[in-house]
Amino acid sequence: MGGGVKDPETLVLGAELYCEGSQGYSIYLLVADQSIKINNMPVACVKDCVKNFHISPFGVACMGGEMCNEEQDIMVLADEWENPGGQDADINGNKEITTDSFLLCKAKGYKIHPKNSGQDGHIGSQLMILAELYAEFGKEFIDFLMDPYSSIYTPDDLSSKALAFLDKAMKEFDNNSISLMSLYDKGPLGAWDKSPTAKHHTGRT
Repeated sequence: MGGGVKDPETLVLGAELYCEGSQGYSIYLLVADQSIKINNMPVACVKDCVKNFHISPFGVACMGGEMCNEEQDIMVLADEWENPGGQDADINGNKEITTDSFLLCKAKGYKIHPKNSGQDGHIGSQLMILAELYAEFGKEFIDFLMDPYSSIYTPDDLSSKALAFLDKAMKEFDNNSISLMSLYDKGPLGAWDKSPTAKHHTGRT
């Protein structure tokens, strides 16, 4: 017979998060430390709570009316995640976090909770591909391609580089059953390069 309480799962890169005040909208967790992995996804710890790096604003009106976005900047995160049930496993001295963990936003007193652990790897794989493309081709070049007013026919002859980028991007996304359109989603791309140690992206749904 079924039943029983499901054991908490360790959070990894791409875990989906929601806030009690975000009215159903969610974001994805970024994890930069790759020293420990589950299913090839970097494992998250209590210190993965830096605004605009590990966790981006939800981009919607918080309950109370103020917008939770980078412009209004109302998000004030606690210094680390809470583990109500306790946690023994750690990453370089910092405890891992699980689907039972929560992070307090001190601006309104709402808690941020995991919707899932991210261990299926679908979102995490997408974020890792995006990071690899940025590392190989550079942020300025990809931003240039995303600008609708740009032209690849320049004295620098960017057309060959653009074709190489699109060829690799299409192959990477096709091999991983990921939509190429997500490459142009401002959510996952927006967190890139906010930190000198950034290796992945965050996203919004």
